[in-house]
Amino acid sequence: MYLFLEVAGNSSSRFVSPVLLPAQLTLQRVRRFVAELELEHCMLGFIKSQRDMPRWGQLGCNGFIVLDSQKNVVSKSTTAFLKMQKLAFSHVEALLDSLLAGTPIPSVCPGQSVVLGVSEPNKNGEKSVKGVVLDVADPLDGQCSVFLFGSGSGGGSMMRVAPAKMRLLPGDLQISAQQLRHVEQAQKLANAAAMERQKGQPGAALMRGLKEDGKKDRKREAECEVQAADAADGKHQVVEVHVASVMNAELDQQHEECAAALQALANERTASALEAALGAIQQHFNFEQQLLDKHIYEHVATAGGMGGGFNADQNMRTSHYGDHARIICTMEEHLVKLRAIQPESTCSKGGGCALPGGQRLALSSITSLISDFENHADR
Repeated sequence: MYLFLEVAGNSSSRFVSPVLLPAQLTLQRVRRFVAELELEHCMLGFIKSQRDMPRWGQLGCNGFIVLDSQKNVVSKSTTAFLKMQKLAFSHVEALLDSLLAGTPIPSVCPGQSVVLGVSEPNKNGEKSVKGVVLDVADPLDGQCSVFLFGSGSGGGSMMRVAPAKMRLLPGDLQISAQQLRHVEQAQKLANAAAMERQKGQPGAALMRGLKEDGKKDRKREAECEVQAADAADGKHQVVEVHVASVMNAELDQQHEECAAALQALANERTASALEAALGAIQQHFNFEQQLLDKHIYEHVATAGGMGGGFNADQNMRTSHYGDHARIICTMEEHLVKLRAIQPESTCSKGGGCALPGGQRLALSSITSLISDFENHADR
């Protein structure tokens, strides 16, 4: 059963959010849901049968359907949270802000993937570059900020572009965790620049200042990481990995092997330990996905998608496997950086280095990996 939450506000917009609920959903339960959450500006309804579900659109972490006050579709599917994280909320908020204010819907919104034509081809001979929109067009100059990806897997550039010069892609770009971090950092710069433009400060000079501030912040973070790592080494800090049983002997055994590899990584913090942990976790994820596709998601895996409509199993599968990909991608990026030659500017006087690069993995990165794996194993 699905519950649809309609946020009406001033009766000018509708944000349709499907929520999966138990099969015994009744009108009485819906009313209790409203009362317990003290909802005042919402309209709720539910669809009793899967055959009555829409034949298009998205669900939950894969995006939302947005309607206007006349129940016209404003967006069939907003940016997927699984792909763009917080930028997905920015997309929804931009639509709702326009609907509630009674202004035209932006032609491009934050979090959307676009293609921008360039006058000079890049080193690969390409005359277009892909990117992610960071904000809506500013009325002051009619332009919006876009993060454009470089030819490599890491960096990119940020620029102001008129929406008319961009072409929306039909779906979200497949980007790495590192690229997503760059996009999120760029959005913070874009938001700060927008505030300063309203005060009349020139945009170009502002962006240079913000970038310099960002470099200083990253340098301070690196220095703090080095100090924390040195202090932890002196105190022989212990990081423990805890994984609960999932009541399956083979999966439990694999979880224990992954936990042991992560424990070794926490103790050693070396590239070889990270590589061993990556191999163990990758092997476990591959086995788990084969097991789930055989016994739980067989109908979804063989169908090759949702068939144009909502499917709770498909969304759970996408979310679960997306979590696998995110963890693996993060570990791979750490491994590349750990093996890279470390610039002297991010190393301490005593010779210790923090990520990116260096010979030992930062403690904060290790604890984050352990937390991600523990949360995954508990699902």
